[in-house]
Amino acid sequence: MKIGFDVRYISHGLTGGVRTYVYHLARELPRCAPHHQFFFYADAKSPFELTDLPANVTLRVMPWGGTLSSIRNDRAIGRWMERDRVDLAHFPGNYGPTLNAPLIVTVHDALNLFPMTQHLRGFGRRPRQVGMMLYLGHMTRSSLKRAAHVLTVSEHARRDIATRGSYPLERITAIHQAGSVHFAPIADCDVLQATRTKYDLSGRVVLGDGIKNPAALIDAFDRLPAAVRADTQLVFFSREAVPRPPVAAVLNRSDIRFIPQPPTEELVKLMNMSTVFAFPSWYEGFGIPLVEAMQCGTPIIASSRASIPEVVGDAGLIFDLEQPADVTMCLQKILADDELRSSLAKRARARGLEFTWRRTAERTLQVYEAVAAGAHSPV
Repeated sequence: MKIGFDVRYISHGLTGGVRTYVYHLARELPRCAPHHQFFFYADAKSPFELTDLPANVTLRVMPWGGTLSSIRNDRAIGRWMERDRVDLAHFPGNYGPTLNAPLIVTVHDALNLFPMTQHLRGFGRRPRQVGMMLYLGHMTRSSLKRAAHVLTVSEHARRDIATRGSYPLERITAIHQAGSVHFAPIADCDVLQATRTKYDLSGRVVLGDGIKNPAALIDAFDRLPAAVRADTQLVFFSREAVPRPPVAAVLNRSDIRFIPQPPTEELVKLMNMSTVFAFPSWYEGFGIPLVEAMQCGTPIIASSRASIPEVVGDAGLIFDLEQPADVTMCLQKILADDELRSSLAKRARARGLEFTWRRTAERTLQVYEAVAAGAHSPV
């Protein structure tokens, strides 16, 4: 079978969950299925991230000359695939074009299907942002009308997409993602101490993602008893270079740090040396940072929203974001109880090992083969 796969997310110099998904699937799929032929379609915006592609992969690179090239290539990629006579095409970034082959689209969550009023409240009103959300919403909805099958990353997302996108639930398959293999326990105390010294950290550390509702974590931290706060620091990392306004407003404090765009190896160290990873996100299709923290054996507290409880399982404490006191209670409990932290660390490590990109790729291949055979409900 000839399989077309849109890999532009790993030729744009991007970070984030969709890029991680595309990167690892592009690595694993050809190795899981040497009997299939893969055509990867990138563009020339940035150097392609994968090297030493297997013999069953053909890489096509489309031209790129500016922002509008991405929109043009959204349409052109279908023609490129048709010239290669692919038997099916997988678009892993929420939408795909019209083409003469079965279309499989990974819709990571239902955000692109939200009404515009919700986007205006959550993402701002700058013309560029509004234009992008309108474009992504239109492209995702039109792709659902054409898709032979939809993949997504959690059961919560599966049901949300079916409801909001009016797409048959039986033609959506939920396949969990995983974390980077770099995230694992670090036993070398000197390495962890060097990380503490580098970032001027002492005592207990609460680690948070600076783009995942940081205001809720700051509020919970400030509600802790003064005796607990006295020996605790709040650290935000972010894939963005500039802190979000709630974080920027408190960076004059000695007990709060902001670390922009840490390389993977630094983030692994931060996960390992942290007392707790706090994840007060309002909405997640999956939540790769949760898996990466669990792979490091880091105790977790996380919100009860969307897919988060599905991913965390029994490996962390779950709180209700609508109840600020509940967030603080979970944070205080995990900071104060050594036995609880030790138990959660073991459960987190075991839970994190359940998620692998090999398993994700194998289940994705099952869907490919079933769709190519004409089945509407592959798994």
